[in-house]
Amino acid sequence: MANRFVLNTISYHGSGAIKEIPGELQRRGYKKIFVCSDPDLVKFGVTAKVTDELDAAGIAWSLYSEIKPNPTIQNVKDGVEAFKAAEADAIVTIGGGSSMDTAKAIGIIINNPESPMSAASRALLPLRTTPCSPSLCRRPPVPLPR
Repeated sequence: MANRFVLNTISYHGSGAIKEIPGELQRRGYKKIFVCSDPDLVKFGVTAKVTDELDAAGIAWSLYSEIKPNPTIQNVKDGVEAFKAAEADAIVTIGGGSSMDTAKAIGIIINNPESPMSAASRALLPLRTTPCSPSLCRRPPVPLPR
């Protein structure tokens, strides 16, 4: 059974978590998903586990995977441009902290273009009260040490 957390975003983890993503998106009426994932998760097929579910549900998506460990301001700026080009209306994040941080920064900038702060500055501040693009985050399971 999947566990669900709702803070500023929705996070699923546990058995069956991936299967929950399409239904959550459909219930909220999202049509085009911006998938944020890191290159290694794409390379090893982890991202495909989610995008395959989106395909099966008939949900359009676009992938942004140019995320570096400890993402840079340029990562976020490039992600904002990719989000705009994709004409997405929600973000699904696959991965750990770097993917999640990048996706949150993209969401903040997309939804607060009128802010007098620069995009780079906004991406780096932990603005808990600032509206953000809807995002669903999934962190791959981490094996416990034996």
